[in-house]
Amino acid sequence: MKSLARLAISLFSTGSATAAPPATNPDPVRLVQLLGLDTFISGTFNQAVKEASAAGRVTAAQAVCLETGPADFTEELAAVVLRELNAEEMATALAYLSSTDGRKFGEVVTSYANDPSPDFDLSSSEAAAFAAFMDTSAGKKLSDTATLVNTDSYGELIGAKSRQIKEKCNVTQSLFSLETPLKKS
Repeated sequence: MKSLARLAISLFSTGSATAAPPATNPDPVRLVQLLGLDTFISGTFNQAVKEASAAGRVTAAQAVCLETGPADFTEELAAVVLRELNAEEMATALAYLSSTDGRKFGEVVTSYANDPSPDFDLSSSEAAAFAAFMDTSAGKKLSDTATLVNTDSYGELIGAKSRQIKEKCNVTQSLFSLETPLKKS
């Protein structure tokens, strides 16, 4: 079995199976949670705070104040989803990520985000489901935008949320690169 990284690269450039039918009433918050975006962004923000504290850019009290959890970013990330995906794309992504194969893939991605060194394998059914999803408009859009991180909406809304958290904690200096929105390539 190929590693997750090799599998993702090969499936991003190929893939042909048919995706599961879209779910009804797409929920952007649920999609954010299934993708693990809120956990990822909170972890990234907290790592920036830790590094800023170690570098002396924030005090220990400010570091405690700046600590976030996934729920601190969920609303803004749901707004990004609403701006970037249409209802059909949201429904398709929800259907895939809520399926057994999609949940397994989500677990692998979450584990990989926390520790990129392990070599994960997907079963043939999980790989086929992934290929089918990547062949949909939703899969292509998530792939092309690095799971919505490389969008103007993300830069605007997450940047604003980061500034709001910093203001609450009386932090005026940059924590790290989170202050600059990621630009599309």
